[in-house]
Amino acid sequence: NDIEQKLLDIISEKKRPKFVRRLVARTNRGFQLPYALNDIYFGHQHPASASRYTLTIEGPEHRSEKQVSSGIWLATPAGSTAAIHSYGLGALEVGSDRFLLAVREPYAQPSHLLSMTKLVLDGNTQTVTLFSRMRHGIVCVDGPVTACVLGFGESLEIGLQSEGGLKIFLN
Repeated sequence: NDIEQKLLDIISEKKRPKFVRRLVARTNRGFQLPYALNDIYFGHQHPASASRYTLTIEGPEHRSEKQVSSGIWLATPAGSTAAIHSYGLGALEVGSDRFLLAVREPYAQPSHLLSMTKLVLDGNTQTVTLFSRMRHGIVCVDGPVTACVLGFGESLEIGLQSEGGLKIFLN
């Protein structure tokens, strides 16, 4: 039996687990959302409204940019083959220390071209801060069921969890 053999391989340590790091998101009010195994969406509560925010990348280089779009996707390696993949970002290895960011339908004025719309970030050294310039922003973790409202002037810091992770056995 195939499952029986796989379990025996795990018990005998012939098969080793991979550690999958999840995204951690915390508001400036101190509220921590559940860890995201796949992805986080940030944008306006109403899908027809523009999402207005300031995107900041913290790490070895500090970069910041005011943006208007239909929202932002951030994805873990496990979520890199889902919705964010359609933005042209490649899939990551499940155990990777990187995470992805894609701006959905960015709006740029001719005098202000956006430079941070598709990013592969280093989960060991970089975090993302989103400063809401909307009264009705929303953050969704792994789909629409787990959500948090983010109003004007509130911010969200997102990064890969620093320690631990889920232990998974592949094939």
